[in-house]
Amino acid sequence: MGQTDDCTVQIDYRTNYEDVMLALKLVERADTKNKRWVVLIVWCALAVCTLALSPLFSSVFVAAAVYTLYTRWVRPQLNRRRLAKQIGDKGVSYSLKVFAKGIAITEGEQTHRMFYSEMRLIESDSLFLFFHKQYALMVIPKRYFGEQLAAAQQVFSNGIAENYRKISE
Repeated sequence: MGQTDDCTVQIDYRTNYEDVMLALKLVERADTKNKRWVVLIVWCALAVCTLALSPLFSSVFVAAAVYTLYTRWVRPQLNRRRLAKQIGDKGVSYSLKVFAKGIAITEGEQTHRMFYSEMRLIESDSLFLFFHKQYALMVIPKRYFGEQLAAAQQVFSNGIAENYRKISE
């Protein structure tokens, strides 16, 4: 990504509330899989099994199931909405440059350069989600790529290779 690299794709984009909500939903779905169902089912099974032995003990497991339900579903949903609203309300424009070895994202005067070897990429039907150790999550809507989308997908799949994954919305 030095001065000798040619920029393959260059776009300007913005992320809105819907983009961020979809991205956070996809990230959660990609990372948590079925762990939360298993935990909830275990708590409920323990509550049912101990009901005959001790209603008090059973109520402890029911309370644990309710707490698990809150921490695994309700609170993350509230946090997603709050974060998406904050990012959507910022109304910041970004500039993306795609190179053979990495990408550069410019926000205002600050440019973040990232190499593909340091990233993971999830591609959905309408978004690119880049994960970087230092910069966390970058959401780039596909609608801004236009005719450059195929070139960007090719560069991303070649550059990121084993850390490139497609998921459906």
